[in-house]
Amino acid sequence: MLLAKGQADEVIAEFREALKKDFPEACNAHHNLGLILANAGRLDEAITEFKEAIRLTKDFPQARAMLPQASSISRPVTTAQRSVPWR
Repeated sequence: MLLAKGQADEVIAEFREALKKDFPEACNAHHNLGLILANAGRLDEAITEFKEAIRLTKDFPQARAMLPQASSISRPVTTAQRSVPWR
């Protein structure tokens, strides 16, 4: 797996391409991309994806739960914070 090898940028780029092409209205896909971005320490982008998941499906508790968690982490993100599982 690319994430296990520390290649988050490549995973994110591939996920975004698939999302844009095949699943632009899939709330789960936006939520999953948010999780990947959060794990990579890219919290502002993760927040955007969680908000998009909520916009697409108002009743989406997983995205609603992740949004405040991602929003509350202060900058800079430490290595320890990046290792926190976002699931």
